[in-house]
Order: sequence, then structure tokens, then C-alpha cells
Amino acid sequence: MTELTTTEERFAQFVSDAHRQDRDEEVRMKKLVSDYRAALDRLYGTIGDYLAMQVSAGSVVIEREPLLITENGHDDYMVYRLTVRIGSRVEITFTPVGADIIGAFGRVDVNGAAADRRLCLVDRTVPGGPKKWAAPRWVVAGAEGQAITFSLLRKDSFFAMLMDVGDRAAS
Repeated sequence: MTELTTTEERFAQFVSDAHRQDRDEEVRMKKLVSDYRAALDRLYGTIGDYLAMQVSAGSVVIEREPLLITENGHDDYMVYRLTVRIGSRVEITFTPVGADIIGAFGRVDVNGAAADRRLCLVDRTVPGGPKKWAAPRWVVAGAEGQAITFSLLRKDSFFAMLMDVGDRAAS
């Protein structure tokens, strides 16, 4: 009878541990999603600032549309896809992929007629990431052979990325 009780006790502990892990993961994911959504808002604000002159001149249009993100084993959540239209021929989309990304705290795919790029939210804990950053920052992720490269998203790198992914025939 002692063996049965010991097995029952271990099973009860097993069940308790599984529920605790589920709760911990739910809390972790809610914070991750909240941080990701805030980072997306900051990113979109920065994009608006970078393009403010062209938007006010009417040569660039920025639109947002709701996008439902589904990540494995987690609740769905709403974010926004951003579309940048340059003239009548160039359309570039910024599509959030998710917060629970291997090697980053979030990713946005940037797609245009000529190419695709990835924006990743990284900090100093990401292998190969800049060691001086305390808070996560958006970078343009690239690849050189087997190595992943990061270029901090700044105004000049943003404009270069738009020209790379946009239809160069329009420029």
C-alpha cells in the first residue's frame, strides 16, 4: 500500500507541476506578446517619422490593416500589417510574423516586388547580436554564408531596405 501511495503522491506532484508550467508559460507568452505589440507600435511610429516628408508631399501612402497572429499553442492576438505605397507602382508590406521566434523577440517580414527582408527584434542575449544593447531593437537581418548578420534599423538602412525590396524599375 505504501508503494501505491507513493505513486499516487508522485502523480499528484506530476499533475501539479504540469499545471504550474502551463501557468508560467501563459504568463511568459502574455508578456512577450505585450512587449512585441508595443515594439511594433514603436516601429510603425518610426517608419511614419522616416517617411513624414514624402507622406506630407503625397508621394507615399502608409496604410494599416488588422492581422490576426496565431502562434503554436497560444491564444491568437491582433496586430497590424503596414503597407507603404510609393507612387503607383511600388508596394511594400510589413507583415508581423510573431513574438515567439527562435533567435529573436519578434519578427516582421518586409515584402516587395524585387526582394524580401526580415526585421528582427533582438538584444544582447541573441547569439551574434550587439552586446552593448540593453533593450531590444529592430534590426535588418541578413545572411552571409552560414552566419546571420544584423544591421541596426536607422533611417539610412530603412531607406536602403525600401529601395532593395521595391521595384527598382520605378526609381
